[in-house]
Amino acid sequence: MRHPHHHELIDTSALLAAAVHDGPLWSIASAQLNANLLRLSTGQTIPAHVNGVVDVLLVVLAGQGSITIDADTYTLFPGSVVVIPRGAQREIVSQSDPLAYVTCHVRRAGLLPE
Repeated sequence: MRHPHHHELIDTSALLAAAVHDGPLWSIASAQLNANLLRLSTGQTIPAHVNGVVDVLLVVLAGQGSITIDADTYTLFPGSVVVIPRGAQREIVSQSDPLAYVTCHVRRAGLLPE
């Protein structure tokens, strides 16, 4: 576990420039937050699913795509920000190469014991 006062500057541009795969490029779990940088190539999706535990903040860094939250679909573009409420069904689709975004939410218990 990291020291509670640990500071880290992440160069997302460098991570994206060096990326050769889809999915998580960077993640961090502090005492209170989880944050992730994700990349999706054109046509790739995060399939529809429901997170019933936490609200999620999504910030788009690069690319174009769409997010469907329950029955509403929104266009994603660099600089767009959306809060996905817990309990809402969501699906993300990349429409340009790549769609890159950061998610952040209150830390939740892991799936496996530590």
